[in-house]
Amino acid sequence: MEYPIIDIQAAGRRIRQLRISNHYSVEDVSGYMGFESVQAVYKW
Repeated sequence: MEYPIIDIQAAGRRIRQLRISNHYSVEDVSGYMGFESVQAVYKW
């Protein structure tokens, strides 16, 4: 089984773009994704 290759920088840019356009905070995204810390979102 082959796993997809994820472009971390492109994914991070897209997450940021969606977060800003939908007026979500980093805390909102962190909670939705089930992360315990907002730092996990910033790593993207």
